Amino acid sequence: MVYYIFDDDKGNILFSAWGQGLFILKNDKVINFTTTEGLASNQIRSIFADSKKISG
Repeated sequence: MVYYIFDDDKGNILFSAWGQGLFILKNDKVINFTTTEGLASNQIRSIFADSKKISG
């Protein structure tokens, strides 16, 4: 189940699925980031952007 969806200013779509980390849809490809790639947790509770970067 998808919990959060966010579109960034570059046209990418970011979304999370509980316990499965962060997904980025970029150039028609889906990239998945999990604790294996360095996330502190696979449970993403929010996605937002500030003036410097996208955060969660």
